[in-house]
Amino acid sequence: MIKKLQTIFDRKSLIKIIFLIIGLIILALLETLSISSIPLFISFIISPDLFLDKLSNLEFVPNVILEFFTKYKSLFFINLIVIILFVSKNIYYSFITYLQGYVLRDVVSKVSNRLFSNYMFSEYKNIKKNKTSIILNNLTSEIGQCFAFLNALAQIIRESALLILLFSIVFLLNPLMTIIIF
Repeated sequence: MIKKLQTIFDRKSLIKIIFLIIGLIILALLETLSISSIPLFISFIISPDLFLDKLSNLEFVPNVILEFFTKYKSLFFINLIVIILFVSKNIYYSFITYLQGYVLRDVVSKVSNRLFSNYMFSEYKNIKKNKTSIILNNLTSEIGQCFAFLNALAQIIRESALLILLFSIVFLLNPLMTIIIF
């Protein structure tokens, strides 16, 4: 499959696509963090002491953060963290959307130029065999379908990574229930 991709796309385009895929996975991670911060926010509103108790049981939370929340128990800081997570995710989402449009436009234009060059430099016999309408259809509609395919593929990658990360979080919180449900 990689060989087929190398025949369609040049090396620079493949590198851009790989960077786009990595960016989409990072976006899924940011989205998972922002979504998972909402239950934490709600649990802090309902019972700050229970929230701090559960937070202290987690090994990966630094002591500085625990001491800070224990000392202040302020809804403002939790709210600020949730807002910062969502704003940073949306800024990064805007950047990735722009980058995705740029990369896909670049890739599709290179494929379009290669297809056009193949038609222009092919032998006259081959051009005579095909109708002009078929050649024009290949140049216009097939390139649009290529862009739509790559765009849908990027969305599938992003949503799949998000789904895997969400299932992972649910599995870490309650493995038995996750196995039973899914």
